[in-house]
Amino acid sequence: MLKRIMTVGCALLLGVTLAACSVTPSEARTQFCASLGTLEQSVSSYKALGPNATIGQYKDGQQAVNQAWQDVLNAGAKLSDVKADMFYATVLDLQQTVYSLPESTTVEQALATVEPKVDAVQASAKTLRTTVACP
Repeated sequence: MLKRIMTVGCALLLGVTLAACSVTPSEARTQFCASLGTLEQSVSSYKALGPNATIGQYKDGQQAVNQAWQDVLNAGAKLSDVKADMFYATVLDLQQTVYSLPESTTVEQALATVEPKVDAVQASAKTLRTTVACP
């Protein structure tokens, strides 16, 4: 009898846990759009660093972009209809560009190298926001 109660209790607990984890398509889209907005803010802040920033500040900014990027990936995994390959490619290109900058790179050189990549991410995010119908 105790075994049966334990089994039923575990089944109920599992059911409640799974119900809490399930996300409706509308909720998934809302989470994705919010994550995309956070990423756009991180990229804008990154771009605003300007010529007085150090390479270390640029790398810190990239870490903030990376965290927001992970949130977009996690939220996007819950949406079956999002086709974001081009957007993902532009973010990965930005990441690769920043992390490949040698320590000897001047801020002016970094700006000249990174700014077009940031612009591409911003343009791609805007297109994705329209495609997904984010508010």
